[in-house]
Amino acid sequence: MRAPRILAAVACAALLLAAAAPAPGLPLQELPPQALKRGDCALVLWTRAPDARRIVMVLEGPPRARIRLSGRTLDLARVSAQGTSVAGQTARQVYEGEGLRLSLDLDLTGQRPTPGGVVIPDGALEFSDPSGWSVVAPVGGLIACEP
Repeated sequence: MRAPRILAAVACAALLLAAAAPAPGLPLQELPPQALKRGDCALVLWTRAPDARRIVMVLEGPPRARIRLSGRTLDLARVSAQGTSVAGQTARQVYEGEGLRLSLDLDLTGQRPTPGGVVIPDGALEFSDPSGWSVVAPVGGLIACEP
């Protein structure tokens, strides 16, 4: 019965994200479905757009953000985390690697427990590349664990 709870949480998060504005210019590609090991938890973020795309997965042990860029899946190491923790995730997180920088600013005060996880309805993602180009996009997400 684990799968129906997680699927219900994902469906709930997708509904919350579907009515927001698009994120033009964001070079991050959609991540394919990711499997968690038993006992692992992750924060998954979607663009807040009518065509919401799963663009970031924050994993534990070691803390890292998984993204897809130019057809490559990359793991960026966490370099800072600040703020109140909800289900192992903090409000402000920064990840770096390969000249890339990913900053997350999540509204954890608006989080809502749901079957199989915690919905994070609002947040901002800032992505910077080695040339100094950067873009900020609205995101929302879900924290879920594999029991």
